[in-house]
Amino acid sequence: LGVSAYMQMRTMLIINKKFSGTGKKLINDFIRSFHDEFEKFVINYAKCSTLDDELEHIFWFGEQQVKTAVTCALCKVCKGHLMQEPVVYRKINTEKKEENQFANGRLDYWCRYGSKTKISILIEVKHHWISLDKNRKYVLYKEAERRHALAIRQIKSIKKDDYNIDNLYGAALTILPIFTRYNTSDDKLLLLNKNQLSELCEEILGTANSNVCGGFLIPKELQSITTFYDENAEKNKYQSFPGVILIWTLYKFTRT
Repeated sequence: LGVSAYMQMRTMLIINKKFSGTGKKLINDFIRSFHDEFEKFVINYAKCSTLDDELEHIFWFGEQQVKTAVTCALCKVCKGHLMQEPVVYRKINTEKKEENQFANGRLDYWCRYGSKTKISILIEVKHHWISLDKNRKYVLYKEAERRHALAIRQIKSIKKDDYNIDNLYGAALTILPIFTRYNTSDDKLLLLNKNQLSELCEEILGTANSNVCGGFLIPKELQSITTFYDENAEKNKYQSFPGVILIWTLYKFTRT
């Protein structure tokens, strides 16, 4: 599979990665299915928050909290065949000319996907932000790139033998909510459409060695401008969240 686009009402996905052999269709189906379920969770969480008359997004609170949505999406897609924080062994960087040395560590997720034919996937997840100004110019922060690069290193350094059942893949995933700042809560809301989101993903694809980029729009009714207190500036600021982008770097660790 080369470059492909996957469009629904709000979801789009661009895959720029070629795999061969058994499992190549399954890994692409897995990514598409995960994006659908992740989107459903994020939007449902926001809808539920409005029942209390105060909009709240799951991705506001940081990496560990947004993993709630990742866990639930993986559980649906993999029909419960997953584990969070399993033990792994990672290569230790050493200058000595000895055989590879490994240290005990943790992986964010291991899961199995498929029915008759199955694939195993090792996943590391990070979280950061994309800012979008009123002219729709974006900034993907260097810290976001740094975190995605760290996820890649974490995946590549794992001793694969313990998880090499048949078709084994590795995935570094960074979740990037898009935010826009305003001067007041009465400013005109910035909205994105599918084409603009697609163009944004096209521009971001390849950043930090990613080879998959997908995203979805937050429905307009869940995009009200919210207020937060900036402790550094010691004043209230205003922002909205028009969408979420996810970047992936995928690897196939088995040769067949």
